[in-house]
Amino acid sequence: MADNTTTNRIPLAQYLFTRLSSDLGIRHVHGVPGDYTLTALDFITPESTNLRWVGNATELCAAYAADGYARTKSATSSFSNPTTPVAAGALITSFGVGELSSLNAVAGAYAERVPLVHVVGTPPRSAQAARQCLHHTLGDGDHSVFARVYESVTVAQAVLDDAATAAGEVDRVLRTCVAEGRPVYLAVPTDMVGVMVEAPAGPLLASGGGGEGSEEEVVERVAEAVVAAMRGAERPLVLVDGFTARFGVREEVNGLVAATEFATLTTPFGKSVVDEGRENFHGVYAGMAGEAEVRRWVEGCDLVLRFGPLDSDINTFGFSALPDPDVTVTFEKELVRMGSKVPGRPPGATGGDQTVALKPLLQKILKRLQSVQLTTTSDPFPVDRDTRRELLKTPSPGSRIDQQSFWLRLSAFLQPGDVVLPETGTASYGAHSLVLPSDVTLINSALWLSIGYALAAAQGAALAQRERMMAESAVEESRGTARSGSGTLELATAETAVGESAKVEGQDAPRQRGGSSGRTILFTGDGSFQMTCQSLSDIIRNRLSVVVFVLNNDGYTVERLIHGADAAYNDVQPWSYSDAPWFFGAPRDDPAYPVSTWRVGTWGELEGVLGDERVRQGRGLHVVEVVMRVDDAPRSLVGFAEYVRRRNAGELGDGE
Repeated sequence: MADNTTTNRIPLAQYLFTRLSSDLGIRHVHGVPGDYTLTALDFITPESTNLRWVGNATELCAAYAADGYARTKSATSSFSNPTTPVAAGALITSFGVGELSSLNAVAGAYAERVPLVHVVGTPPRSAQAARQCLHHTLGDGDHSVFARVYESVTVAQAVLDDAATAAGEVDRVLRTCVAEGRPVYLAVPTDMVGVMVEAPAGPLLASGGGGEGSEEEVVERVAEAVVAAMRGAERPLVLVDGFTARFGVREEVNGLVAATEFATLTTPFGKSVVDEGRENFHGVYAGMAGEAEVRRWVEGCDLVLRFGPLDSDINTFGFSALPDPDVTVTFEKELVRMGSKVPGRPPGATGGDQTVALKPLLQKILKRLQSVQLTTTSDPFPVDRDTRRELLKTPSPGSRIDQQSFWLRLSAFLQPGDVVLPETGTASYGAHSLVLPSDVTLINSALWLSIGYALAAAQGAALAQRERMMAESAVEESRGTARSGSGTLELATAETAVGESAKVEGQDAPRQRGGSSGRTILFTGDGSFQMTCQSLSDIIRNRLSVVVFVLNNDGYTVERLIHGADAAYNDVQPWSYSDAPWFFGAPRDDPAYPVSTWRVGTWGELEGVLGDERVRQGRGLHVVEVVMRVDDAPRSLVGFAEYVRRRNAGELGDGE
């Protein structure tokens, strides 16, 4: 590559990838090489752009992994670029076949608001202008068809075919990715990769971006109305959903939960956003699929403070967990919706919407609450959490593992700093029962529900975990250096140290410090595992630390519950899941990357795994095949599956 130290002009590919690392805090790019991307990939190096390449087995796995990387980086935002309000992921694929293979995953990221930058290498401009019949096209000379497909699942797109505008287009698209928190699309023709453009003149994003510019009087007025509602409520509830984390207000919402001591529930998508160790936290609200007494209590609330909602059928259990809108204050990223019967509203006032940035609003509310006395409800939440703690006790060692007890028992295995990924299916419903320690991140899907996502996303999550642990280690070492009078190492330098340490392929995270485990723990089904099993190879190739629980219940359990309990189409080919690491080339005796495999069917066997020091530390790869009955499923899933069966059969009315 040319030495550009004496000029302000750099190759377009270098410009793009430098923006990803310097301005979006991305350190690794996922993807699969192809002839339309090869020259661009030459710029993905620590020396050129402070990026590292993560080669994946498939483009679908690459996109899922980039999604998991972004979600994990967002949840551990203190290790992201401090000037970036969101943490993004990036992937690069080839034109046509590659980008369409990624489409499913990018659509899921769009649906669930995950910022991804998808870079697509395309044929040279001359070939496109001549409408040549090239490989990876549909044979009709139309080279723009795939970019048009992506218009529906990205919030900004650009074809970088003009040297005069290319750098500006990169900046526009990346700013939109950050502002909207959703995927974007950049097509780079092969002959544009080395075109010289002006180097970045300054940061992509203004410091403090993300909506802090709301007018103070609007923030004051809305904050006053919300606090008045809190003061007037007799049975208040805080309901936290998953977009709370996407909106960057996790800290503020946890502060509100602590300050008010109101009863707090989450949705499935919102699990882990709130500190579950608080006495006023009462788990996942499951509507019709949960305890009837809990549903009656929620429906009797006179105030519901709802944060970051995703009102999908799955996340709301067939819409049965939606609160009464008249008594609800809903907090979106830049909108507050207040119901007409919310306490504290002036007589005759109706409900309404107010445009206001969420973060400064919540900060103002928290400040006001410091001088406000809130009355506690005389009608406490109905469920005693001691019942859940009782279920944590280990069953008889010789008894078979069952879904209902498995998830509560696994709660004791979790540690602060873990990232937990339950796959769509029995795992995602079972995870509702997990009792999470503080500082545990749970990544799941509540809208797109593409099975196979979680295994590939675990690869990206583990990579983000490695970055976090290395950053923690570097910062801690720098503090020790500073105390000895030898200087300091700021976070940006620590992040560079992370990248430099990761240059050696296969280098694992540093020694764990500060009580944060940094494990990545996956729960997936046998059918889901078969969808993206190649991601296990990606994990091994990059020497990432993951604990994988494969729940083997001999087929598609969710589908069996809905229809076709004994039908052949709900079967899957039995695999030797505990042998999978060896097929994918895992080392059998490498102290630097320990690998273990297990197959368990009883509680005693499972206890042996959970007590194994290698699994508890989480360093290396550990695959645990858990054999369960074919007809076993979490109770909430059984109830919801019956609802889906009736809905699909047309047995429900419009309001059900």
